[in-house]
Amino acid sequence: MTITITASEFATKLNENIMKIEFEKLDGAMRTMICTRRNDLVPEEHQPKNGWNVVGDEATSVAVFDMQVCGWRSVRPASLKSMEVFGG
Repeated sequence: MTITITASEFATKLNENIMKIEFEKLDGAMRTMICTRRNDLVPEEHQPKNGWNVVGDEATSVAVFDMQVCGWRSVRPASLKSMEVFGG
């Protein structure tokens, strides 16, 4: 089952929480990720150099910070299969 969520709604959830998501990668493989866009949880060396971008509904992907590998990844909201607040 795919979740119906806009890119801006997805980004807002990530701006406020740590999320556990499951999504389908472009190659068809399933991936589970613990991620966020919370400024206070992204290490200084990984902070966006030009500030945080605003994500509009027309965006096809959202930059998320993968907390397990400590790096930025791109996730397509249309590929989300599950999403929950991590630890909540």
